[in-house]
Amino acid sequence: MPAGVTYNVSIDGQAVERVEYTKFLGVFIDEKLNWKKHIEHIASKISKGIGAMGRVRNIVPNKALLMLYYALVYPYLTYCNIVWGSACISSLTKLVSLQNRAIRLITRSPFRSSCNPLFASLKLLKLIDIVKFQTAQFMFKVKYHLLPPSCMHYVTVSNPQRPHVTRKNPYFVLIGCRTVVRENSIHIYGPKLWDSLPRDIQDAISISSLKRIMLEFVCNSYISS
Repeated sequence: MPAGVTYNVSIDGQAVERVEYTKFLGVFIDEKLNWKKHIEHIASKISKGIGAMGRVRNIVPNKALLMLYYALVYPYLTYCNIVWGSACISSLTKLVSLQNRAIRLITRSPFRSSCNPLFASLKLLKLIDIVKFQTAQFMFKVKYHLLPPSCMHYVTVSNPQRPHVTRKNPYFVLIGCRTVVRENSIHIYGPKLWDSLPRDIQDAISISSLKRIMLEFVCNSYISS
């Protein structure tokens, strides 16, 4: 919208109030679609959960701390992640730091210790890889028509009649874009991610096998990095 220009929107004669953000199904959607409001909201929730973990870290075993992570931190990082996880890296930095703090608490590691081997040992995914993990599952469900019709139009199969997929002929249509918001959308990011995955992940025949293979692949990358 050009600077200084405003528009009045009405539905059935009723004016629609303009707001900076609104909450829909637990997700804050802001007017610029940068997801900062939602990220601030879940960062506050996660901080409280980490505070609770910190208070009991010296009186409960590591296994109990991991259970607290799954109860107090992990749900906020995964809920509708495929939507708000497309935010720019700078916006996600706060959540990345909080997740790292939680992992160090669970493993009772020093403040500055590297988190890669910690994630690998616990078989947990970093926030950025949670985005990839959920996006890959979405693309798998599109591939095998496991989504409702309303979700099937987000991506397009390049050639439904082709029996085999090669690197020169990706399974999904890859589309160019001009803006970062568009580039991070499932319409653009999903096919690009799928095309970048190893062949054994793309060839998974069930959602459970895809999860298992991809989790192993990502955790191994933490060890080698």
